[in-house]
Amino acid sequence: MAQRLPRVVAKNVHPIKVAETQAIEDSLQQLQKVLSGNPPPWIRKALNKGRERTLDFEDEVIYG
Repeated sequence: MAQRLPRVVAKNVHPIKVAETQAIEDSLQQLQKVLSGNPPPWIRKALNKGRERTLDFEDEVIYG
């Protein structure tokens, strides 16, 4: 699989690794939850590909 992964990603297909076999509906439901919240950086990057980068500092939390 690792050898084929770059070819798959080059075609804009991003596989999702799961611990156990599960129904696609369950995987999609989990992905929808992630997308509606705060997705990990790699998903944000894929979603924003081709868009102008904007920084929204109003939502940033400053710890001090």
